Amino acid sequence: MPKHTPRRRTKSMATAPTPKAVAALTPALDANTYLPGPKLRQMLGISPVTLWRWRRDADFPAPKIIRKRTYFPWPAVSAWLAKQQEAA
Repeated sequence: MPKHTPRRRTKSMATAPTPKAVAALTPALDANTYLPGPKLRQMLGISPVTLWRWRRDADFPAPKIIRKRTYFPWPAVSAWLAKQQEAA
């Protein structure tokens, strides 16, 4: 039986998608689009922990809670992502 080797934890943070990748997603979504958390994570290719960290950021757009589910405004999220790319 092989020994279990523990995973090494890294402190690397997920980076936001490039503006080009965000722009490719934007045409299909209008200004009134609210995305559920799992759909947003899938579109951006991020983990639940990354979204959790981003939500703790003071500048990240506030979500709407509808029937105990979290929905994020796509226009505000895409603007936040663009702002993050400019700062980097």
